[in-house]
Amino acid sequence: TLVCFVLVDPHGKHAFCSSYDFGPWPLLQGVNTLPPAVMQLVQAALQEASRAGAAVLFDPGPRAYTMKSGSRRHALDSVMNLSDVVLMTQEEAVEVTGLSDPQAAAEAVLSRPGARTEWCVVKLGAQGALLVTKSPKQHVYRGG
Repeated sequence: TLVCFVLVDPHGKHAFCSSYDFGPWPLLQGVNTLPPAVMQLVQAALQEASRAGAAVLFDPGPRAYTMKSGSRRHALDSVMNLSDVVLMTQEEAVEVTGLSDPQAAAEAVLSRPGARTEWCVVKLGAQGALLVTKSPKQHVYRGG
């Protein structure tokens, strides 16, 4: 089990500190592809959770920048598509969508063809968070 400390400065910026942060980069360095069986297992677990009535929430985390291409991007897209809620920091939203505007990034996540995602939350540090919903019609909530 990984223990992670989240350090937050007075302006709401945060950093993660764990034993992983002293290791090689990126996570699982040298592993550039996921075996198809692993991704199939993850997809099956998410689908089963949804069928059982569980809400599936996904946060790509601070290593989202390692998931921009190849099988890592495919894995990211697959998990986002099967998630009811996607939560990201503003920095992660830029990495995932390429868009610097938090609302545009959230809307891009919600408008992905075939995606089940109904809510996208972009965490804005000391400025709170932005919640964009897909149905029944798009709503935008800003807190902070």
